[in-house]
Formats: sequence, structure tokens, C-alpha cells
Amino acid sequence: MVSITSYAYLWVYIVVQLGLHVYYRVIQTVGKENIPRTGGLIVVANHPNMVMDSLIAASHLNGRLDAHIWAKAPLFKGIMGPILRTLGVVPVRRRQDVTGEMSETDRLNELSLMFKESYTILDDGMVMVIHPEGTSETNARISHFKVGAARLALGYLQQTGKSVPIIPMGLNYTSKVNFRSAVLIKVGQPIYPALAEGEDINVAAEKLTRKVEAAIESCTINANTWEDMLILNTARQIYTAEYDLSLEDNVRIAQKFSQTYKEHRDLPEIIEVVQMVKTYQGHLQDLGLPDQFLSANYKKRLVFTQMIRSSLVIFASLILSFPGLILHSPLWLFGTFVANKGKYAEEIAQKKFGALLVFVPTLYFLVFVGTYFFLGWTSLFVAMVICPLFGWLHIMESMKGRAHYRSLSSLWVLWKTLLFNPAKLDKIRALRTKIGETIDAFARKNFKPEDLLLENRRKKTDNRILRDDPHSVVKVPENLKQD
Repeated sequence: MVSITSYAYLWVYIVVQLGLHVYYRVIQTVGKENIPRTGGLIVVANHPNMVMDSLIAASHLNGRLDAHIWAKAPLFKGIMGPILRTLGVVPVRRRQDVTGEMSETDRLNELSLMFKESYTILDDGMVMVIHPEGTSETNARISHFKVGAARLALGYLQQTGKSVPIIPMGLNYTSKVNFRSAVLIKVGQPIYPALAEGEDINVAAEKLTRKVEAAIESCTINANTWEDMLILNTARQIYTAEYDLSLEDNVRIAQKFSQTYKEHRDLPEIIEVVQMVKTYQGHLQDLGLPDQFLSANYKKRLVFTQMIRSSLVIFASLILSFPGLILHSPLWLFGTFVANKGKYAEEIAQKKFGALLVFVPTLYFLVFVGTYFFLGWTSLFVAMVICPLFGWLHIMESMKGRAHYRSLSSLWVLWKTLLFNPAKLDKIRALRTKIGETIDAFARKNFKPEDLLLENRRKKTDNRILRDDPHSVVKVPENLKQD
């Protein structure tokens, strides 16, 4: 087994960290103190976004640089095998990975070797990162966990007498596919495996797996169906519209709404709210407006002013981002091509990220080499300063411009409705107000004081309809599943 402390691993870690913080606008970790700084441990994370999950989990371990990852065996074909092994990735031969040339006995022998290697990793005081769902899927809730992580923990306990902690880690994406979206990592309390004398390890592994699954569920946003998820998301947006909330606050409130709906969905007031939210969603769909455009009684003058402001922002962003746009145009074309080639939503982010890691350095290298050969050393030094600056300005300004561009059509619809059908808008706003009041009354009646998360939060201090950097935890169906 190649040492995880190799220069190759450290170099890849640095590159991946830089890439992740370019690709994502925010990566926030809550509860990182639950990850021990030393000693063997097993990190168990949900798996909604293919390789991005493993990269994020392995690179956010409270400063640790010793992560190994379980990954499906088909990834180790050809030249990728030695590369992945060098980086501490351990192949897992799943049942669906068995080809006609391999018997089930051969697969079990490979699994036995995999567990032995994983025991050695834990014995050396390092980290094992595992995704017990086994495959990436776009579901409204986490999928049924497989028992591999629990078997590893209990097998290691049987062999060594040591109980290594299992650290539950919930990965919450504001978008699985969008560049410059955000991720909240919620780390739960350590779970220490135990095996009673004479207890069947299969029974113990099943119990431990369900315990870990419940811990991950408490660190993520879950609902029974996508319809429930979208209803809860609309209700949360209405409930929190007046407040400036962090990404962590939004996820906590979304989790509280999901938990409350699961426990009290048959109560008359909950049924009433759900019906009102469905009606409200229908009105929004008919108008072609997102909820934020009805969150206050905006007047025609304010809406028109916002349209002018958004237009000016778009124009300014085009000017400021234009040099970087020329520089990055090959990357943009390639990224668009890659995204369109993705069959599943789970593929898109990893392909975009791979293009970022490979083609950005290549592009800049070619630009610098060309500048040196055609213009000399002085121009090279100028290019090494200006090109990254223009590139970063392009990313920042183009994202801002896109947000305002997307809002213009909604602002136009809102302005037309205010001009020609204000009574319809007043009726929809009245329904929205009733939803908010009903939710607030239920929360004050049934939530504990510490669960009323808005009590000490700062209200928004401006009346802009479109805010430049909103935190969102919108989860929408993004295609089907992918291994």
C-alpha cells in the first residue's frame, strides 16, 4: 500500500482544495470539532453527487490529510488504477460490478482483501471515507444504507478489540450541477460500534447501519417525495422571507420543517397549509414568478426601478467580464459541451470540475508560453498578473450578471401584472400572508423556544426584490440515478 503522505497525495489535495473553492461559492462545515484530529476513524457520508461527494468529504476532515476512500472497482481500469491507488483509493467490487468472467467466489475474495487493507488503514491511525448508499441518486431522501461501513467497524473491533469512531457527515448542496453554488457539510456526533458477547455480527451490522443511517438523515434534508420537498421548500421560503439567514440557518429550518411534516402531516392545520401552498404554487406557475417577487407589497415604481438597476448591472457586468470572457471562451465552450453530454445530473458537476482542474491550468500555461515567445519576459510578467485577475473578475461579474438577467423576465411579469391586473396579485399576496401566519402560529404553539430559529435573526434592511447573494436550499428533481 502506497503511503498516503506521498507528495502526489499532498499535491492533489492542494489542487482539489483550490478547485473546490473556485467551483463552489461557499463550502461551510458545521460540527467539524466532532472529527478527531488523530487516530483511525470511519467517515460515513451521503452520496447525492458522485465523485464530488468523496472529494468534499475527504478534503474537509478538520485539517486531516490522511483520507482513504472506498470506490467502485470499475474505476480502476487501465492507467486510472495505479493513479487511484497512489492517492489512497481502495477498490470495492460491488455485486453489480461482477462481469461474466468473475464468479461470486472471486468477488468475495476481493472483498476480503479490501477489508484487510481497510483494517490496516485504520490500524495506522488514518481515515476511511465511505458512502453506504453505494451509488449516487437524485432522490428526495437518502437511499437505504448498505452494511459495508458497519461490517468494517465491527470486523475491526473483532480483530483488534478497538472501537474506531464512525463519523456521520451530511452533504447538503444548494445545487448539484451549478457552478458557484454552495455546500453545507453537517458533521454529527461520533458513533462507537459495540459487539455484545455472542452477538451475531450480521445482526449487529444491520443495527449499526440503521443507527448510522438515522444520524446521516439528521444531518441532511429529506422528504418522502419530491412533491413534499417542493411544498416544504415553498413554505420555508414564505416563513423566512423577511430575514437575512445563513446557509446553516436555512438548512436547519428546512430540516425542522421536514421533521415536523413527517410527524404531524395528518393534523388539520398541516393539511390546510399544504392545500394553501399547493394553490399558491399553482398561482406562481401561472404567473411565471418565483416566491421572492411576492414577498412584499412592491409598488410599480420600485419594480420599474429594479428593472433599470438590473439592466445597468447586466451592462456593467458585461463590460467588466469581457476580457476574462475572451480568455475563458474555450473553457466555456468545453464546459457547455461536457454538461450537455451528461446523461444524469450526477455526472455534470464532476465533468465540469474535471474540466476546471485540467483545462484551466492548460489554458493559462499556453497563454503564458505564447506571451513569452511573441512578446518577451516583460509581457509575460504582466500577463501572469492580469490574466488571473481578468479571469476571476469574469467569474464574479458573470455570475452577478446572470442572476440579474434571470430576474428581468420575472420583473417584467410582475410589472405588467401590477399595471393590468393588480387585484389578482393582491389575492395571491393575501393567500401568501395567510400561509405565513398559519405556519408562524403553528410554530409558536408546537416548537420549543430554541427551535423558533427566527427569533434572534436580523431582518432584511433593504427593500430590493433581487438580492445579489441569496442563500438557498432549493432541492428539485435533477434527472435519474447514476452509479
